[in-house]
Amino acid sequence: MVYSNLAKYILENNGIIKPLCIDSKDTGGTGLCNASILYVNDKLHMILRNVEYTLHHSEDEQKYQTRYEGPLSYYHRDDDLKLRTTNFYCQLDTETLAIKQYSKIDTSKLDVTPIWTFVGLEDARIVYWDKKYYGVGVRRDTTTNGQGRMEFSELEISGTYVKEINRNRIEVTKKESYCEKNWMPIKDQPFHFIKWTNPTEVVKVDISNNISKAIFTSEKVHNLPLDLRGGSQLIP
Repeated sequence: MVYSNLAKYILENNGIIKPLCIDSKDTGGTGLCNASILYVNDKLHMILRNVEYTLHHSEDEQKYQTRYEGPLSYYHRDDDLKLRTTNFYCQLDTETLAIKQYSKIDTSKLDVTPIWTFVGLEDARIVYWDKKYYGVGVRRDTTTNGQGRMEFSELEISGTYVKEINRNRIEVTKKESYCEKNWMPIKDQPFHFIKWTNPTEVVKVDISNNISKAIFTSEKVHNLPLDLRGGSQLIP
């Protein structure tokens, strides 16, 4: 069932809607989006994406020849044409959902000079597999044409800092694929993802060799106008 007003439905059923706020001195006043939440080890963990730009998307005004439903524009600083993403690790209060503490994830150990205009780990989902925390998202700044691949960012989480300590870039069978992104981690099946939902495709990652392969593809295909993918963790 699709609800015309999800926020209203949540409130009418005793749910909570909680703003997620990071001090503007730490974000530069730029946008927060793509929250990914994980409850494990008696804590509510979250990765919150900070985009150093403003996205303007005018839906239903079909005046431009694009594949989207209207003009799509990025507004960024005049002195920096790159579209940068950084990520915050947060712990949430399990009752109120308020952010109890947060740290910008320190990626300096593994960062290299970007060679594409989209910089950073985008749309990261937080998972806990084999007693390790990972942020798993797409990175597009390592090739000159912006080719995207899913990357595992292993996190060392301390009370005073959060650091990226390992980085694995995952290749796919179809090497000509341009932009892999928005794979849905399956919480209770380590290194398994829903890659596509129409038709449903499940992939398994061999992180020791940085490769992935499809292990299930459904034969059922729905007649829909758009590709379907994305979301947060898939839970039982």
